[in-house]
Amino acid sequence: MAPSTQERSDDSDRLTGALCGSEETHPIGAGSKTSCRRGKLRIVSYAKLRSHRTHVYGLIVVVPFLFLSSCRSAKRSDDASTCSETQERLAEALAESMVLQCTANLAEIEQRGAELERDNAALRSENTQLQEDNAALGGLKDTNASLQAENEQLTTESQALGAESEALKAQISVCVDELEEARHPGDIRDRLALIPGLGVQEMKTQIDGARVFSVRIEQPLDHKDPSKGYFSQRFVLLHRSEDLPMTLMTTGYGLFGGPDTWVDHEDELTVLTGSNQIVLEHRYFEGSMPTHRDPAEIDWRFLTIEQSAADSHAIVEKLKPIYSGPWVATGRSKGGMTAIFHQRFHPADLAGIVPFVAPISHGINDARYDRWMTQIGPNDGRCRTQIEDLTVELVRRRAELATALRQSSAYFDVFRVEAVEAEVALSANMAWALWQYWGSPELCSSIPRAGTDVTQLGQWVFASPYDILGGSGGSDEPNYDQYLYQLYRELGGPSQSAPYWEAAVADVDFSMLPSRSGPVWASELPAFDRTAMEKVEAFLSNEATHVVAVYGAWDPWSAGRIQVDETRQSRVFIAPAVGHSADLASLSTGDRSRALELLQAMYGRLNFAGAKTTAPSAEQWQHMRESSQWLDRHIQRQEMRDLRRAALSSIGANR
Repeated sequence: MAPSTQERSDDSDRLTGALCGSEETHPIGAGSKTSCRRGKLRIVSYAKLRSHRTHVYGLIVVVPFLFLSSCRSAKRSDDASTCSETQERLAEALAESMVLQCTANLAEIEQRGAELERDNAALRSENTQLQEDNAALGGLKDTNASLQAENEQLTTESQALGAESEALKAQISVCVDELEEARHPGDIRDRLALIPGLGVQEMKTQIDGARVFSVRIEQPLDHKDPSKGYFSQRFVLLHRSEDLPMTLMTTGYGLFGGPDTWVDHEDELTVLTGSNQIVLEHRYFEGSMPTHRDPAEIDWRFLTIEQSAADSHAIVEKLKPIYSGPWVATGRSKGGMTAIFHQRFHPADLAGIVPFVAPISHGINDARYDRWMTQIGPNDGRCRTQIEDLTVELVRRRAELATALRQSSAYFDVFRVEAVEAEVALSANMAWALWQYWGSPELCSSIPRAGTDVTQLGQWVFASPYDILGGSGGSDEPNYDQYLYQLYRELGGPSQSAPYWEAAVADVDFSMLPSRSGPVWASELPAFDRTAMEKVEAFLSNEATHVVAVYGAWDPWSAGRIQVDETRQSRVFIAPAVGHSADLASLSTGDRSRALELLQAMYGRLNFAGAKTTAPSAEQWQHMRESSQWLDRHIQRQEMRDLRRAALSSIGANR
């Protein structure tokens, strides 16, 4: 801590005392005392200098000068020798102090010099680094200048390339538009014609807002090995809009005469949903036979449910790029079975299926149908009894009826009376046909009573909706061969046992009937594959989704109705008091509403005010009902012929 002013004054007094002594004892006279006081004043002046931080070297120079002056004055006094001694002591003290101070200062200077040298070395090192950095920066500046020049050049080139790119984009856009137009021309007929393997011909239709096309598609005989050859398959396309769903309906048989049959027909689902529609002819039927050569040369091995499903799948693949909306497969009877098979083998194709009256049989002679026939119709059983009694009466009065038929119809007049009698007896086994094609309360109320006049009895038989006696068809009907082949190979069918009829015809000579040739494939009877339908049933029960199936409560085929998992948006509906013509319109009000909800989920739309809760009007339901019956008549006439031929085969086998 720096000394205070008082401390510095005390130091001055002590120093003066040491040098000059006190006033009382000092040997020097008054003059000397005064001189010492004067010297004290000078020392005080030095203290003041020291208080201002004057360097120590000032003390070394000033103090000897002061005392030399004092001693020169003392020489004039009597005690000069004493002052001289004091001067010597002071000189020695000062010399010693000076040495010590210089030594200390020298050490401090050396320490400071070392610090400065270190600082200087650090500064030199830093300066060297700075020089190196500066040199590097100089190189970077050159590089940066070069890069800037290069960047400017690249910018210029980039701008030129950008202009070229925009020009190329414009050209590409034009090319893409032209290519898209070439691939997807505006007119649907042109777009269809561009699909490989399709032949398209437009037909006139009376359906408002629709266009109808007759289409042929080349299909492999064996989709697993196309090298085995191809055949031409027919279908009819009803087109409304590419944005709408597609209803894919398979007849299960042929087109019942050709594409013209369907030019003005809309299926019930097509009307409900306002969708597009395809009516597909089954392979090996009518115009979709694999060859036009002798039927005996046809390779029947490829008439399977898997190959027919592959046919439908191929059509979906070819047309879905145009019709990208939901596809729903449907069909009646064997056509409904074909829709089921499509979903079984290619479920990803379809948003759902709607099979109508489509049975799945357990074997070639499925006994479930016999049991079902004993409980079919009204619960009181009177209608069943009336039909059985009528069957027996027709057989018993066959000669009487044969005579009346020959007199009233030129068709029967060409046959011997015994042949007509055999035909009447054969047709008397009509319970299955009556329930299938005419199952309704009207049937039960119209059955002739016992003893009815023979003319009236004959009129009733011919007046039935499906011409029971006259529906046998010609002996060369080819569809019989196709259906029976599928039945014996995979589909199976009912046993159709009728003990009351069999007992009645025990003495009938059926040899009088015109002979009919057997199937062209009869020489190589296919082995029945029981697993085919078993796998279909397993799929329906465990995997199938979005299935809406409809059956008639009075239809013999309902014994083979399918089972579905209702947790998978699927359900089987039973239309009350109706036979094989069951449809959505014939369902109860509650079931119909539930079915419409499921259809809404499949198609994503209904065609009635766009709301799933909105039901068709009574007139619309009637229109759809008539449409179903129109199709049903075509299918049932086909199946009537098949059933009669099956009965004839059974008779021949039992002889």
